[in-house]
Parts: sequence; C-alpha cells; structure tokens
Amino acid sequence: MKHYSRFDISGNSNKDGIVFRSSILPLEVKATYNDVYDVCITSEEGEQEIKDVKPWIITAIDTMLLLLAIYFRNVNVIIGILYFILFSSLELIDLIYAIYQVKFGSCRVLGKFHSAEHKAINAYRELKRVPSLEEVKKASRFHQNCGSGIIFRNIGTSLPLCIVLLSLSFVDFKIYIVEFVIAIAIVIISTKLSIIKYLQILVTNKPTDEELQVAIKGIEALQKKENDCISYINENNLLDSEYFIIIY
Repeated sequence: MKHYSRFDISGNSNKDGIVFRSSILPLEVKATYNDVYDVCITSEEGEQEIKDVKPWIITAIDTMLLLLAIYFRNVNVIIGILYFILFSSLELIDLIYAIYQVKFGSCRVLGKFHSAEHKAINAYRELKRVPSLEEVKKASRFHQNCGSGIIFRNIGTSLPLCIVLLSLSFVDFKIYIVEFVIAIAIVIISTKLSIIKYLQILVTNKPTDEELQVAIKGIEALQKKENDCISYINENNLLDSEYFIIIY
C-alpha cells in the first residue's frame, strides 16, 4: 500500500509564475499574474530561467587557479586547488551567478515567486486547506525540500575542506587544528537540511501581495483539479487494487 498526502505538494518558479505539482496524482498547474493554466504532467521540470555560467568561463577560472597553484610550487596548494576544481568550482561559481541574478539581475521577480511558492506550500501543508493571503504572509519563507538545499549542502561539505587543504602550509599548526575543527563542524551542519535551508534567503526575494495571490491561486486550482480527477476515478472504479491513494 502506498501512502501519499495530498498536502505534500511541490513546485518551482520562473519569471512569469509558479508551477505546482500534485503528490497524489500526475497533475500540475501553472499560475501566473494573469491566469491559471491546467497542464498534464510531464517528466521535465519547469524551466527556472536562471542562466548558468558559460562552461568556457568556468574552464578559464579553473585553469588560472591551477596555473597559480603551480606557480607557488606547493604540493598542498596544488592539491587544494585540484580538490576545489573537482568538487566545488562548478557549483560555487554557478551559485554565485544565480544569487546575483536573483538579487540584482533579471531574475528578481523569479526570486519573489520562489519565496511565495515556499510560503504558500508551507501554509497549505500546515492548515491542510487553501490558505488565505494573511495566512500565507505569516508562513515561513524557507522550505525544507527546496532544490537549492542540495547545492548548499554540496558546497558546505566540499569548500571548507578545500580551504583547510590550501592553508596547510601557511598557518601555524595550532591555527590549522582550529581551522580543521571548524571545517568539520561546517560539514556536519551542512548535512542538516533543517539548518542549511535558511541559506534560501540568498535565492529568494520578499514577495508582494501579487506574487502571494498567484501562489494561492495556483494551489486552489491544483486542489480543484485533484478533486475532479479523484471523483472521476472513484465513479469509474479505475483505481488499481494494489495502488492506494491516501488523502489526509
């Protein structure tokens, strides 16, 4: 028996609205400033519209760092830079560029939708009904399962160790031990998503009432679509005996 909660929905934001996905049925809806559009679910994630750094730029940065490490002729520096290139470089550079786009560039509205998406989903899960505007305003801006958490965790576990490797030849042994302990502490903290989630403030912006209304409208449309489909399934006895949808 498979158990699902209809209130455990997911979503993703782009520049013109929010896509909400059902957790109990293959359904999704997109809400925008203008309207709500019902969409049959696909296997593809909605486009985030945040641009990645061009590969040649990352390659150029990595090459310069490696040449700089070779110039120092220090084994620890070379190992530290190689570790950074292999485990931190791509995600860190892309993350910095994404934060710039959300906070100062062309994706500031996306950042507002992202925050509204989190607040609306959190309120919906807690209240187990479509929330009002005031209820959404009071909800948390940080979501436990935001995709950014994976990136923050990866960087939080690789970058501190990289810094420790780089500093091995340049600091006193006692200071190095302190650095090492701090790095391990950061790695442990980074594995706890409940703490790391607060870094989402870097990829979200404070929403206005308009973005919050869009989020509410999307959840309301998704719930209606779910109700219609469940009614159709029940009326036509289409539910497989080995597959149960549990609605809490």
